[in-house]
Amino acid sequence: MKKLVILKFDGNFELGFQVSLEIANEGQRAYRTRIATLPENIKIPQLLNKWHEIYCSRYSQFRVKSGGSRRVNLESLNQECTRESINLLSHFNNWLSTLSFSLVVNYLKDLNFQDEIRIIITTSCHELRQLPWHLWDVLASFPLVEVPLSSPNAERGERVYREKIRILIILGDSSNIDVEADKKLLHNFCGDDAEIVLLKQPSREELNNCLQDDLGWDILFFSGHSQTQEMQGRIYLNHHESLTMGELRDALQVAIQKRLQIAFFNSCDGLGIAYELEQLHIPQVIVMRKPVPDIVAQEFLKYFLQEFTGGKSLYISVRNARLELQKLESEFPCASWLPVIVQNQTETPPTWQSLGIISFCPYQGLSAFKEENAEYFLVGIKQRRV
Repeated sequence: MKKLVILKFDGNFELGFQVSLEIANEGQRAYRTRIATLPENIKIPQLLNKWHEIYCSRYSQFRVKSGGSRRVNLESLNQECTRESINLLSHFNNWLSTLSFSLVVNYLKDLNFQDEIRIIITTSCHELRQLPWHLWDVLASFPLVEVPLSSPNAERGERVYREKIRILIILGDSSNIDVEADKKLLHNFCGDDAEIVLLKQPSREELNNCLQDDLGWDILFFSGHSQTQEMQGRIYLNHHESLTMGELRDALQVAIQKRLQIAFFNSCDGLGIAYELEQLHIPQVIVMRKPVPDIVAQEFLKYFLQEFTGGKSLYISVRNARLELQKLESEFPCASWLPVIVQNQTETPPTWQSLGIISFCPYQGLSAFKEENAEYFLVGIKQRRV
């Protein structure tokens, strides 16, 4: 059985949070609700900022090369980054163990560990969105749980069914990174089931026109450089052009209205990009929270596509791909902290199989093809380091 848990956080770290809990079977109304509180805690934002500074110092270049004289510096930064991440995680879990929050924790512990569970963190607090929710102690015994983020405000659009999955791949500025590897992965895993259109270092006009294609897109994928500045996302199209999500708003709005389903930002600093796309009520976005080394971005994409096109749900695919990144953490500390789903909480995530069969199925009203299996998949924008 699939479970949906929504945790809505209202407040900030200076004054504390009021938290509302809803638990439901996927596709049904909530059968359990609860209100709780979390106290103020200014230490967590301080630790988060300290870890962020060290992390960005560690990943200050587009690619990190080992060996030579930099090896000692990297080892020192690795140790410092690991130490601060442990400190942050400890304070984070201690805060979530507060007595006033215990009823929420107890309800979560009562869930069946065999169920696939989505726990949506609904908040507009920037610091809460940066925290490693997948490492919350209470979730350690649940092998099929994933923790996405969501805006408090969401709307659901009408679905359009297409005869074939349509994927738009955008390869942007590729200075010092290997975007061709991402293109190959997408073709290898998706090419047999999808119509793939490639834009390589497009102009602003080319991108705008393509996003508004009459047939629409199911998956939008961007590979290149990007960054977030004060919650505003920017992507670099080529060596001389970059765009904020605000400047792409009209074209993106058209694509979303034509049921673009998943945006994938597999690159640096994507929370600002995801935040802006949320305002357009996009169904699903996958981003990296912080700067990401090229090899980490490629490995995550490879394992995600392997899982998703192989039949796993969107959420379990992200979870399993994240677990694979732990193998890289001796060289790239906190690599598994990076991927996160940002979703429209009114939407139900699709499967890859539903994208391929729903348009051909004459029995869309039957329970075997319920809404949870009838959604489209939007892969979206893959970005890299600033």
